[in-house]
Amino acid sequence: MFKKLFVLKYLIFLILFGSTILCAKEFKLDNNIKILIRKNCSTIDKFAAEELKKHLLLAGAKKCDIGHVDKKITSPLVLTFYIGQAYPGFDKKLQNTEARYAIRGNKVYLWGENRISSRLTLKQILGIPSARCGTLSAVYAFLADKLAVKWIRPGDSGIYCSKTSTLNLADTEDYKWVMPMNMCGVRVYWWRNRLIQPLTRFTPEKLRCSVDSVDEHSLQDFIWFRRMRLGTKSRIRYGHAFGKWWKKYGQIHPEWFGMNPNGKRGLPIRYSKRNKLCLSNNQVVDQIIKEWQEKGAPERWNICPNDGSLGYCRCEDCMALDCRKKGETFYDHLTDRYVNFWNRIVGKAVKIRPDVKFITYVYSYYRFPPRREKIKYPDNMILGMVPMMFEDNEKMFKEWQELGAKHVFLRPNDLCISSSFFMGLEKRIYDKFKASMRFKLFGTDYDGGCGIRTLDFAYYITARMIVDQEKSFEELENDYCSTYGKAAPVVKEFYAYYRKLGETNLKKVASQLTLKNRQLLDSSQLIPEILRNTHLYYSQDDFKNATEILEKGKQLKLDQNSKKRLNELIILNEHALKTYDFLVEAQKKQLGRKNNIESAAKALVKFREKESKTIDWCWQYLFARTEKTYWLLSNWYLKYINLKINEDKDILLWSSFDLPAMDGWRKRAQFSKITNKTASFDQFSVELTASRKEGLGISYHGFKVEPGKIYKLSYDYLLGKENSPTYLRLRCVGRGNQKKSRVLFNLYSRKKGKYWQSEEKTFKVPADINNITFYFNVGPGRKGQVVNIDKISCRIIKDKK
Repeated sequence: MFKKLFVLKYLIFLILFGSTILCAKEFKLDNNIKILIRKNCSTIDKFAAEELKKHLLLAGAKKCDIGHVDKKITSPLVLTFYIGQAYPGFDKKLQNTEARYAIRGNKVYLWGENRISSRLTLKQILGIPSARCGTLSAVYAFLADKLAVKWIRPGDSGIYCSKTSTLNLADTEDYKWVMPMNMCGVRVYWWRNRLIQPLTRFTPEKLRCSVDSVDEHSLQDFIWFRRMRLGTKSRIRYGHAFGKWWKKYGQIHPEWFGMNPNGKRGLPIRYSKRNKLCLSNNQVVDQIIKEWQEKGAPERWNICPNDGSLGYCRCEDCMALDCRKKGETFYDHLTDRYVNFWNRIVGKAVKIRPDVKFITYVYSYYRFPPRREKIKYPDNMILGMVPMMFEDNEKMFKEWQELGAKHVFLRPNDLCISSSFFMGLEKRIYDKFKASMRFKLFGTDYDGGCGIRTLDFAYYITARMIVDQEKSFEELENDYCSTYGKAAPVVKEFYAYYRKLGETNLKKVASQLTLKNRQLLDSSQLIPEILRNTHLYYSQDDFKNATEILEKGKQLKLDQNSKKRLNELIILNEHALKTYDFLVEAQKKQLGRKNNIESAAKALVKFREKESKTIDWCWQYLFARTEKTYWLLSNWYLKYINLKINEDKDILLWSSFDLPAMDGWRKRAQFSKITNKTASFDQFSVELTASRKEGLGISYHGFKVEPGKIYKLSYDYLLGKENSPTYLRLRCVGRGNQKKSRVLFNLYSRKKGKYWQSEEKTFKVPADINNITFYFNVGPGRKGQVVNIDKISCRIIKDKK
C-alpha cells in the first residue's frame, strides 16, 4: 500500500512539473554528438543549434557537429539533437511562448512556438521582447535541467557549466514550459552607442568603450535576456507617450501644455520631450482620442505621462483637480489630477471601442493613491506600478486595487542604480516582487542600468524570480553562489554583509528625507542621494571588512574558474573603496574644507585603467553621469582628459539649486535653507527668512568680469502673498585693481502673487572694474515670512562697441 501511494505521488509530481521520465541512459560526451537543423530553418533555430553546441563543448563534449535533418544517423550510440523539430507523431498546437523538449532513446527533440520576422537580424530578434523564440527557450531549459548550466551575467564569462564526461538522460521524457506571465521583463537595453558615445569626452581615453565594444556588449545582454527566458507574450507599447507633442502642437496650441510657476506654457527646447500636458484642458483629451482613432482605434493605447520632474501644470483649473493636505507642497500629491484625466479619456474611448485598454504609469508624484478620484473603468486600464525601493508594494497595490485598479504590472526602477558600491538590495527586490504577486500581475518590467558589475547578483535574482516563481530567495542565492565553487559560503557571507548594510542605509535615506521634507520619485534617485553625503552611508571599514570576508576564500583549494570569479569580487570591492575615498574628498571640496581630491582622483582613475578588463564597466556612464559633479571639481582630472568646462564662454554664472547644495553661494544672516518649493522648472530653491529689518541672505564673491562688456542678469523669485516681505534686493558690488569696492547697482524685486516672477537687468561693467560680487537682501517683514530664489544667471550679451 505504501509503495502504491509513493508511486502515485511520484506520478502526480511528474504531471505537475510537465515532465514524464522513464528509465535512464548514460551517454559519453567523448563520443561524436550530432545537432540537426532543417535546411531552410529560421534564424532562431540556427542560433539555438549554435548555443547548444557552445554549451555542450563547455560541458566536456569532444566533438559536436551541426548538420541537416536529412542526414541519416544509424548508430544508437550517437546522441542526436533535433532543433526546431517535434518528435514523430506530435500534433498538438503550441501555446504562446511554449517551449518543449522530448527524449526518445538517443534522440533529443527541442522545439517551441516561434514568432519572428524573417526580415530581422539575429540581434534585432533577440532585442525585441515580444519576439517569441520557443526553440531557443527549449534549448536553455534543457541545458539548465540536464547540465546545470547557469548564466550569472551576460557574456561567455558569465556562463557556469561544470565539466562532465557523461550525460544522463531518461529513455523517454517530455518537458513543457510556458512563460508564467504576459510580461517577464528585465530591461537590458542600455548598451547603445547613441547614448554612450556623446559622453566620451568626459572619460579618460584608456577607459572609453569603443563603438564595436558597445555593440558587442549590447548583443551579449540580449543573449543573456533570452538565456534567462525573459520576454513578453504579446507586444505592448507604453512609456513617455507625449514626447513629440511639443514639436507637433507647441506653436499652434501652447495651451495644451503645462503652465510653469511664471505663468508660461511649455519647457525650454532641451526639455521639449519632457513636456507635461494641461490635464484640465478637454481639447487635450479630444486630441488623444483623435490620434488613437487615426491609428485605427487599436485595443491598446499608450497614455503614459512624459518623464521627469519638470513642467507640471500650475494653471488654476489643473490645481483645482489636486487634493493636497494642509502643509503639503505642490509636488507632494499630483495623483488626483491624473486619475481624473485618465477617466475622461477612457470615458470617451469606450463609446467607440468597449474593449479598449489604455496603458499608463502610477509613478513619480502621482504614484500615491488618489484621495478623491477612483478608477472608473477598471477593465479598460492597465497600470504600470512604479513603487519606491523602501515603500510597501503590497500596501500600494492594495490601496490602488480598492480604488478600482484591476490590470496592473510591476515596473520598478530598482535596478537603475549606477553605482560602484554594492547596495545589498537583492533580498528586498525579491520580497517586494513576492508582495506584488499576491495580486494578479499582468507582468513585470524592471528598468535597469548599463554595465554595472555591482548589480550582477541583483540582475540574476530578478530574472530568476520572475521565471522560476516557485524558488525561494535562499534557493536562488545558493544557485548564484554555487558558481564560486568551494568559495560559495564566503561569497554568500559577503553579500549578506552588504545586505545588512544596505537595509541600514535605506533607513538612513528615509530619515534624511524626512528631515529635509523631501521625497524621491523612484528607486533610481537613491544613488544620487547617497552620493551627495557618502560618509553618512559608508565608511572605509565597511569595504575593508567585506574584503576580509572574501580573502577567506583564497585559503581554499579552488578551481581556476572559481578563483577567477572570487578575484573579480575582490577587485570590485577594492574599486568601491577607492570610489568612496574620491567622493568623500570631493564633497569636502564642495564644502570648502581641506581635502585630498587630486590624489584621490588620480588613484581612482589609475586603478580603473589597470583593472578595466576585469571590472568591464560602461565607464562613460560613471564619469559623465553618476559621478560627473564630483569629477569636475578635480583639476588633475580636467587636465588629464583635456576638458574645458565652460563651453559657453559668455556665461559668467548659472545657479539653479536643483540639488540641495549652495552651488557656490555663501550663507549669510537671513539665509534659511534649500527647500523643495519649486522654481520655474526645478525641485529646489533657496529660501530666505524675513526679519523686521533688512537682512542679508546669500552672496557670491569675486566673479571675474571683462571691463567694458555688457552683461545680462536674471533670476526667478517668489514673494508670495501681500503680507510677505516687502522686497528682495540684489546688490551688485564691483572691485578693480585698486581693490576698492563700490556699489554698481541695486535691483529691487517687489511683485507678489502665487506665481513665480522673473527679474532681469542689463548692465555695463565700468572700465576700472574686473570682478563683482552679488548680495541678495530680504526687505523687512514679519518673522517667519520667506522669499524663494532660483535660476540665477549672468552672461555677456554683446561686446563693447
